Amino acid sequence: MEVIERVVLLPGDELRNHLSEEELKKYPHGEGTAEHQNRTIATKAGVLKCQDIPPHNLCVSNMQRKYVAGMNDMVIGLITMKHTENYKVDIGGALPAILSTIAFEGATKRNRPNLQVGSLVYGRVIVANREAETELSCTSPQSRKGWASGESYFGPLVGGYLFQCSVYLARILLDPDCAVLEALGRAFPFEVAVGVNGRVWVNSANPLHTIVISNAILNSETFTRAEIEVMVHKLVSAVKQS
Repeated sequence: MEVIERVVLLPGDELRNHLSEEELKKYPHGEGTAEHQNRTIATKAGVLKCQDIPPHNLCVSNMQRKYVAGMNDMVIGLITMKHTENYKVDIGGALPAILSTIAFEGATKRNRPNLQVGSLVYGRVIVANREAETELSCTSPQSRKGWASGESYFGPLVGGYLFQCSVYLARILLDPDCAVLEALGRAFPFEVAVGVNGRVWVNSANPLHTIVISNAILNSETFTRAEIEVMVHKLVSAVKQS
């Protein structure tokens, strides 16, 4: 991430006080910014940055860990309670979310996952408002592969390693052109699931690779693309020598 003159913003601060009109038009407005009465303002406290990967969004970055659910957010949840018709799921918000026992691709009342307390699931938010409980679904509009095939986009996460990161880093990892995931993918075969709620699940055949991948992801938050390439190269070299 490119820091713009180390500018620290507070909610309500105008970006035009720190950027030219040309820069405001050049860069799309991303996380932590909003349009208000023909002004571009910060919506949270943090450092003004510009992503060095497409689409080069202007954003306000901080180490936010608190997650506030939004529609269609992809999240990693932890099953905390099991009922006949639904599960209670911890997604890192103020209150648990609910997940129907048949909200899985191809699931029926007779053929559905039997999740236990402590199980991990990857899902998306389908209800998010102040008047109702947050609701999840493990179905995908883009994929029709059944949950039982083990190839569905959403569903139970088996094995692997789960770790926490900032909500901001999670959004970077979900970018299709994420630099650290691209670099790691050239070095190791692995699976990854990223939740906007600041949770990342990594699975590989080699435990050492899993640790290296997890550490590289966490270290990448403040690195540029070039720095990420150097870091991953050094880690891969160290693994080969071990």
